[in-house]
Amino acid sequence: MSFQDSMDGKLQAYHAWVDIWLTTKPSVQSHDECFKVVTKDAPQWLTEHQPNNSVDYERLTNIIACYKTAALAKLIPLGGRVPPSSVEWDVLSESYDPRVECSCDGLYPVFPNIDSPLLENCGCKAVESMIKVGNLASQKEEEWNRSPFFSADKLSHAMTELALCNADEQPLPNICGGHERENNVPAARAPDRRPAQDSDLDDSIHHRLYPTKERVRLCADAKYFYVVSSGASLVDPGILLAIADAGNDILIGDYCEAATDETIETLQKVGAASMAFLKTCVYAGLLSDWQFDNLVAATIHFRILGYWRDHSIPKLPGGFYGSRMTGLVVHRHIDLGLTVGVVGASLASGETITGDEFMQLMETCALFNDLIDFRGDAMRKQRENVVLRGIRGSACEYLDDIVAKCVQGAAELVRRRKINALVIMSLCNWGLMSCHHKVYELVHGTHLINKERVCHYRSTSDGSYEKLLLALDKYGTLGSEGPRATMKRKALQTMYPKFQRTPETHIAWLADVTREMLNPANLRRLVDFVHYEWNGQLGDMAYCP
Repeated sequence: MSFQDSMDGKLQAYHAWVDIWLTTKPSVQSHDECFKVVTKDAPQWLTEHQPNNSVDYERLTNIIACYKTAALAKLIPLGGRVPPSSVEWDVLSESYDPRVECSCDGLYPVFPNIDSPLLENCGCKAVESMIKVGNLASQKEEEWNRSPFFSADKLSHAMTELALCNADEQPLPNICGGHERENNVPAARAPDRRPAQDSDLDDSIHHRLYPTKERVRLCADAKYFYVVSSGASLVDPGILLAIADAGNDILIGDYCEAATDETIETLQKVGAASMAFLKTCVYAGLLSDWQFDNLVAATIHFRILGYWRDHSIPKLPGGFYGSRMTGLVVHRHIDLGLTVGVVGASLASGETITGDEFMQLMETCALFNDLIDFRGDAMRKQRENVVLRGIRGSACEYLDDIVAKCVQGAAELVRRRKINALVIMSLCNWGLMSCHHKVYELVHGTHLINKERVCHYRSTSDGSYEKLLLALDKYGTLGSEGPRATMKRKALQTMYPKFQRTPETHIAWLADVTREMLNPANLRRLVDFVHYEWNGQLGDMAYCP
């Protein structure tokens, strides 16, 4: 089905739910009466609603008013065995805003013996807020966590990993010829993250094709090109859009400094509305506890890591060099915010995965995400990028190994389960289609520096890509009509809705995108700063979309 044009399933119900949520005050009925409405009347209303029926706004207004009263009274369990006792891990609180006033210049240089307890009073208000809220949440894990993917222990390690990302600074890598002097390592250059007039759709067209309440392109890109695509036109569009909006706190955590107060308020309120709608889906049997609980735990973890800011960026050395990293997904299984797509893919495939399988999936996804953002993150000194922090020794050998590991992991995961395939394919779709990744500009703007001195990347010929192609065969192809990495985003974004109309063509689109994005030759072009130089216009390096 065409997601944008369809009013099938619960999409009409979800739109009405959000609209009423934004304007309705809590009910004055008793707490017991309100809780009964939440657990009985709300799921009954949702189950009975049919696409062509008009919405009973009086009934729905009462349901939402009761929902707000029950939420304020801490009666509704949200991901845990018992209801949340703090707004910090209450996904219906409408209050998440990680902005803190801090005048420090960051944790750099990092003293060798600093550890987790010392971070509680490190002098950076952002880090201290993260640690404080994280420690409080860890003491109340029964209020937010029944997920096999997340835990208080993992959260603690993730907070430390981010806070100390600038420790253990490594020397500049070796490049071909054995050179190690600074002037022989090319500078980090990449396009900024602003929409480009030549290659991106005009805002009015983009918002019409991919509408959101907040009307922010970056948010729409993440929701439609990752979360919605994870459902592959196999999932009720209303439930899928609610899952996408449930990631609003992730967007706030990532981009609150660049957003207006009005945008943040909209994201907060719509995010809470979506979570309440999804909880109603659980009560109605349309969403499983496993799916909802993982979504909530992921949101709480991200909220906490979202307090972190690296105030040392202005004084960090630029370019390509490694620093402290104890594991690829210590924080990346949280701060990439990919669980929303796992839930969409679970609904589409009817499958679930274990905690270990989730971490394997996140490792491949983290490698892919941080490979395509490698040049840009190096230029902007975004040290949360694990591919960047992992650089040691020979740059060429290291990047070749990372590309190989990413493609090998994807081939195995796609072969193993459909849920894995949908997450990986949707992430590739987001990577190609979203304006802030700038794949089109990197593909067209990189040029070989010296054709006679190009070292061999074994990842281009080790057979992993062929295994990936074999694993993708079952998902079809659009042939010459399909997407290409060389195409402008405006062309891709205009074409995409046509192929969302059926699951078969939608999945074929995603498979074709994956063939493009995980082609080792294409990945090499994106990351090989030694042999491929990018010489486009830098634009606004500090721009945060």
